[in-house]
Amino acid sequence: MAIDYDLTVSPVLTEQEALDCVADHLACDRRYNDPDAVARSNELRVGALRAATDHALEMSELLGGVAETLKIIFHPSKFLTEAADARVFADMVGTAVRFFEDFPEAKGTFTLQGEESFVQRLVWR
Repeated sequence: MAIDYDLTVSPVLTEQEALDCVADHLACDRRYNDPDAVARSNELRVGALRAATDHALEMSELLGGVAETLKIIFHPSKFLTEAADARVFADMVGTAVRFFEDFPEAKGTFTLQGEESFVQRLVWR
């Protein structure tokens, strides 16, 4: 069984714009719009949706008090070799970091099975 990874961010883009951005970074060569917006490569499926903020108060404050989040879901193929799985994971993390570089107003988390990595732009003085 493959593991899903989630990039949950403050909604700075539409679902389709976010999916297109992430899919371009990950070289997903197939895009589908019916019934859900999904992008695929041979190694990875990516989807995007809006969801109600279901985080603790501290997380809601970190995300700027938004009531709705944009969730980008990464689903690697369960048939990857160990080396391919490691490469796909590195690509997903790199894409998450690139998302925050491209959209500095976004705040969010990258999640693996409920373990959250907080991503926040810090200003050095």
